[in-house]
Amino acid sequence: YLVDAHDGAVVFHYSSAPRARGKAREQAAMPSKCQGLDALGESQEFFGQAVAEGYELSDPMRRMRTFDIAGGDISADPIRLPKQPIRHGGADFGGDYQAAVSAHVNVGRVLDFYRSILMRDSVDDKGMEIISVVNCISSDDEDPPDWSNATWWDGRMWYGQMHDAGGQVRSFAAFLDVIA
Repeated sequence: YLVDAHDGAVVFHYSSAPRARGKAREQAAMPSKCQGLDALGESQEFFGQAVAEGYELSDPMRRMRTFDIAGGDISADPIRLPKQPIRHGGADFGGDYQAAVSAHVNVGRVLDFYRSILMRDSVDDKGMEIISVVNCISSDDEDPPDWSNATWWDGRMWYGQMHDAGGQVRSFAAFLDVIA
């Protein structure tokens, strides 16, 4: 057993006794390699999780999940997240999920930096799960579909989008410095 000395929680356990596990259960607990295009149009590889319907943007190793509120207004009360992280039928998220792929990949990079360089376990140094929410607007701040902002609020990272010089909508999740 690996026990967290701060709060006594069991972080990891390993049994040397052999036991049978069903493939579905084993697969659900393990991260799966996925790929997709990010908001800058670059191909990225990242970890997701296999689910019955395909794959979702959930990385159990880094404790992070990515949601899409599809232009939902964070000024609304209450804000409702989908019940599940973003899902796709295959491990290749293609170009339809660019903001989500950017958030998922870049949050993973930040968490890896925290762990390997700063020796921190997530943002709070206690293994906090990181929730990213893409395609947000705030009608209190700006006319949709733009919300030229990103914020850490309510224990989650929220990403708006803006029109770039070429007229394309770009998510703030594309920028690593915004996430860090």
